Amino acid sequence: MIVRTVLAIIFVVHLIWSVESYDLGRFWLMYLTHWSLVLETLYFILAAYAAWKGRRLLMSQADTQKLADTAIPLPWFVKVTWILFHVVMPVSMLVTCLYWTLLTPEKPTYLGCFVHGLNFVLCWTDLFLGRSLYYVKHSVWFLAYVVLYLVWSLVHYAARVGTKVACDDPNNPDDGNVPQNECAIYAVLNWRKAGSAAILSVIIVCCVAPLCQLPLWYCVRARNISDKYKNPRGQPEISQPAEISVPADSHVIQKVFEENP
Repeated sequence: MIVRTVLAIIFVVHLIWSVESYDLGRFWLMYLTHWSLVLETLYFILAAYAAWKGRRLLMSQADTQKLADTAIPLPWFVKVTWILFHVVMPVSMLVTCLYWTLLTPEKPTYLGCFVHGLNFVLCWTDLFLGRSLYYVKHSVWFLAYVVLYLVWSLVHYAARVGTKVACDDPNNPDDGNVPQNECAIYAVLNWRKAGSAAILSVIIVCCVAPLCQLPLWYCVRARNISDKYKNPRGQPEISQPAEISVPADSHVIQKVFEENP
């Protein structure tokens, strides 16, 4: 609980810092980096709150085994936290990979490094310290998020939203002649070049996004196998309510209120 509270504070501070320092106004929220930063911040706030509520629940129950055998309806914030968890963990890696490969920034600032790398480290720190589980079947939330952003980039182009600053594609000498309201969000995802933008979108959805989930799934699986050797008897199962598909093969706090060490 303490770890997640600290992480929530860190992300809130950097979110405010990002909004203030970049001075993009209404254009700030059009970038994938900033979409993801908002979700990461929301996740840690809800995760910290869920951990606090879970700890209170356990402290109020003298018989934890009885609690483990009791079906407890999951509150809305636990359901939202569970969905956000399956989005922010892989998306933190996706944003980091795309930023350092496709955009190739020169001399990034500390804030640039945080939102394109350090956030990934902190998210995965939460993953392992919190003993959370990652299920591939819930990756549909992450893929839907990626597709949604690509659709937004197309809407941005069609609606001629443009950018606050002039186009900055170094590989396109004609950018200087393009009206500012037709500038793409990212030069590499420019729908004025529909063919290349469509190909890149397919590659991201079908290749890059799934690959960002593989190391996540593998690390969690390896950790769980290691846990089984340390605790061959396993842990008590809990009955989950029928209204949400939450796996019922882990600890009470982990699956009911996502307890943190």
